[in-house]
Amino acid sequence: METLYLIAVTPLLLAAAGAVAGWLVTGRRVTVPTGLTRVLILVATVVALVVMIGYWLVRTIPSLAPSLSYDSDIAIALPYTVPLIAGGAALLVLAFPVRGRGTRSEGAELSRRTVLTFSRPWWFVAFGIVLLLTVAVALAGGAASSPDEQGRYTLYVVNAGTGWASTTIYGWHYSVPSLILIAALVGIMTVDLALISRPALAFDRDADVAVRRVRSLNVVRVGAGAVLLHLSAVLSSLAGTSSLQAGFSTGGGDLGEVNVGTSFAALTPLLYWSGAVVGVIGLALWFAALLSTVPAPANSRRRVEVA
Repeated sequence: METLYLIAVTPLLLAAAGAVAGWLVTGRRVTVPTGLTRVLILVATVVALVVMIGYWLVRTIPSLAPSLSYDSDIAIALPYTVPLIAGGAALLVLAFPVRGRGTRSEGAELSRRTVLTFSRPWWFVAFGIVLLLTVAVALAGGAASSPDEQGRYTLYVVNAGTGWASTTIYGWHYSVPSLILIAALVGIMTVDLALISRPALAFDRDADVAVRRVRSLNVVRVGAGAVLLHLSAVLSSLAGTSSLQAGFSTGGGDLGEVNVGTSFAALTPLLYWSGAVVGVIGLALWFAALLSTVPAPANSRRRVEVA
């Protein structure tokens, strides 16, 4: 039991520690929103973290919820969908407030604002790489899957002569709904960034720009964190699939037993550790969004009142 608790808690502590370290290094240079903006960021990130951490603990330590079934189709799909749904819900909250107090008239601000106005290009380059990797893994898992007795592409089958063995894989049955959720997530992110950029700038232009930049960054953090947590679950699942081994007797037993495994068995350690690292990074991004509401040491003077 102690080992299970250690496995469950270690990634959470690493993610929190990484986020705190980043906050201490960069927090002094970042404006901290207050008012309604701050409250909504707190609500969105806290709820998402509570849902994700709660689910992670229940799944890692089954004794916390002994009455739940972990072998059903829904239970198998939850690790892939929970981060995307929690992240999407948080993004819906981060879209508000649409307008702040004390904004000047639209005619006073002539510069054209887009979804990229308050963002950094490298944010989207990094997010694009994560998206491409996630889609590539989904397509690979789907292509390697085979239909089960109900016609759902959920199995990975290993054939050896007249014998065969199978195990669950992240196939089309799970990857297609996940890709739809990811597409919806990207759509919500785009709308969020547009709503943050659209209103006219406040009279205190510099303060308003600084807050909108933090809000835009949090949208990217939450969206990227959701996709990374999803990808972590996928990689961990594929690590389990790759470890499948089966033994078959040959020629009536004259030649003994032949042991076979998956074609990507050598990738098991890489898939396992990649899933763990990616999950820690994704959770750290959510913690970082939460910490954006907390003034870093010697940063209390940079808080601005923007609702």
